[in-house]
Amino acid sequence: MMILLFLAVAIAVPTVVGFVRSRRKRGVTGVHRVAFVGFSAGVVAVTALITGTGILCWLGPVRSKDMGAALQNVTAVSSIIQHLSTLTAFVCGFFTAGVWRVFLIVFGPLMFFMYVN
Repeated sequence: MMILLFLAVAIAVPTVVGFVRSRRKRGVTGVHRVAFVGFSAGVVAVTALITGTGILCWLGPVRSKDMGAALQNVTAVSSIIQHLSTLTAFVCGFFTAGVWRVFLIVFGPLMFFMYVN
């Protein structure tokens, strides 16, 4: 579980860099605006993934089965946000150009791999 948390942080770094770089150009053309939306969704997805994985790492494998209702709700909402944000980032990748397109399209399956594990 800790390996997935470190991998999520490693994915967060290029996502935040892409977000900052696309933020500067978001008003230039529609392609840049879509890249900004995609990277924004990517930042939200990675943040939700780190939050959910951090909660499960903090509780441990035994105690995560006995979570209270509040933590179950946080985990459920975090999972829904992760999936919708990842889908948004993946779809935005088809409407961008260059390196941003490659990252956003690869981001979808990579995050799906993180969800499965």
